[in-house]
Amino acid sequence: MFQVCQGHLYKYVKVTMHDGSAHRGYIVDVNSEKVTMAIEDETRSDRSAPFIYWTLPLFAIAAIAARRRRRPYPSYYPYAPYPAPYGYPPYYGY
Repeated sequence: MFQVCQGHLYKYVKVTMHDGSAHRGYIVDVNSEKVTMAIEDETRSDRSAPFIYWTLPLFAIAAIAARRRRRPYPSYYPYAPYPAPYGYPPYYGY
């Protein structure tokens, strides 16, 4: 489980414990015994400290699930040719 947590360091994950509880947040630190997560604090109204840091024992973690990142924009390759007179050769005006 240490290697899995190390691979998801600084990523938004859902951690499921052996007792069935689940926590969502960012993994900010991992060592051989504990995992420290930054979990969003929704109870604060002033938003001065938006995260709560929780330290969870590594042996109590049953599973880690991470979201796959979506591409922010579609792939534009290969480029489509422009209509005439801006198309591919012969070039006009050069």
